[in-house]
Amino acid sequence: MLLCGSICNAGNIKGKVTADGKALEGVLVSDGTSIVKTNKAGKYLIDSEKKDSTVFVIVPSGYAPESNDGITPGFWALLTKPASKNEKHNFKLRKEDQSSYTALFLTDLHLINEEEYGDLERCRREVIPAYSQEAEKASENGPVYFFNIGDFAMDKYFYENDFNLFDAYNYLVESGWPKHLMYSVSGNHDNDGGVQTGDEEKGFGGNDSSCAWQYRRVFGPDRYSVNIGKDHWVFLDDVEYLNELPALKEEGIKGKRNYIKNITSEQLDWLEKDLEYVPDDYRVRIVMHVPAFYPTRNHAVNIDCKILDRLDSMCSRWEEVEIYSGHMHQSGNCRSDLYPRFLQYCFVATSGAIWKYAQDFPLMGLDGTEASVISSRYELDGSHDMKFTSYYHGEKYFRAYDMNSVMDAYKADKRVAKQQKLYPKRIDYGSRTYHNCIYVNYWAWVPGDVVEMYENGKALEVKASTDEDPLVNFGYYLPRFDGKDMPKYSDGHAKRHCCNMFTAKASKSGSDIVIMIKDKDGAVKHSETLKRPKEFTFNME
Repeated sequence: MLLCGSICNAGNIKGKVTADGKALEGVLVSDGTSIVKTNKAGKYLIDSEKKDSTVFVIVPSGYAPESNDGITPGFWALLTKPASKNEKHNFKLRKEDQSSYTALFLTDLHLINEEEYGDLERCRREVIPAYSQEAEKASENGPVYFFNIGDFAMDKYFYENDFNLFDAYNYLVESGWPKHLMYSVSGNHDNDGGVQTGDEEKGFGGNDSSCAWQYRRVFGPDRYSVNIGKDHWVFLDDVEYLNELPALKEEGIKGKRNYIKNITSEQLDWLEKDLEYVPDDYRVRIVMHVPAFYPTRNHAVNIDCKILDRLDSMCSRWEEVEIYSGHMHQSGNCRSDLYPRFLQYCFVATSGAIWKYAQDFPLMGLDGTEASVISSRYELDGSHDMKFTSYYHGEKYFRAYDMNSVMDAYKADKRVAKQQKLYPKRIDYGSRTYHNCIYVNYWAWVPGDVVEMYENGKALEVKASTDEDPLVNFGYYLPRFDGKDMPKYSDGHAKRHCCNMFTAKASKSGSDIVIMIKDKDGAVKHSETLKRPKEFTFNME
């Protein structure tokens, strides 16, 4: 590690860090390998191999980077010259009160410019207004930041629809995305499948950085950290894009568009250095596209245990470390028994199921989670509350079903009979098995939460379930029949699981059900009365 308390005598990257026009001493600057400090004059110097193509400031607490467009944070710069050449990059910060701030999360936006799904219009009509309204409300209580957790665009459509990562970002800005800084990580679909790993035509080579050239130019480094208040936010790329041969028969694609879930040793080496500078009384929060643990009931490990072992070891100073992820297009917050230090939040896709829900349905994940603005306000004491604001229904954390009306809907729809014949493994809610059952999809579940249901004041037995959300079938699968005998989905979709489903059985068909959700201390977080009979509707009302 190269430390510059005073300016060093050798280096090929240099510059100055200022805040409100004044030099800042002791600010950390990195090329993704080394970490140096600015001297009294605010100057830094790094002797770099430039293999990660960027240089960036580890933004100190109480400051925010300047931005040319109000969205892209100017804490990083692209390295444009070979290692044999010197280059200079200055960084401008500004002071900011971060005693209370709000993060608004988005993930798997998947802007693809696909006429069939109308993604650009739905984004402009539904998503941008929802984020704008939430950002405006949150800004009354301090700074607001967007955290983009990857898959901003989609590699397949870079060429098929002539719509790449640059186009996606420009579309969002030109469509009125609110002016707050956006920190990002790369997803698997943010890579360029038209570049073979090792290609040098884009100025990179040697690993998946060749395919990530667009991401680096739009969003910056693949590993970095930012201090906000007393939180140390770490941003990692846990996707190694391979794009191996033989190539897919897709326009402009040179490989399979395949990848592995991996945090490279180079990133972990850098992170180990980075964490040495973090005070003990700060919280560490990690953002990465692919979740470390599957968002299922058993919370199985989703990336190599050797990686998690090392990550767990280097975070040993903190009792709890939060991980924020997406990728799965469903909700799944969990704490693994193998790695109890990590509390993982896995967020539903901002695009739902890549915009494929019927136009008269809410955008949802494939587990029935309503696509929402997911926000969290953070205080200096570490407290924060996760808030889900549906594009259509406002603040919403769960959906309850009177399964009697769902049974009627299944029996009345001719497509369901055809579906059951083709895919007998798929759950059939038209069966009498579900008579008087109550289903609750509580997508905001976190470890310790308890779902309770009451009929006429009497507690019902509530069971955790993995049964699919019936609205997913009516909004996503059934509309995809093309009028012939075969639907457009595969046998692998015989049944979709929802790891946040809870069920109970009522004694009568017309009794109201009180649904109460409590936290680990028994305090009521959410409650609702399900008036029965409750009609099963298939639209956004």
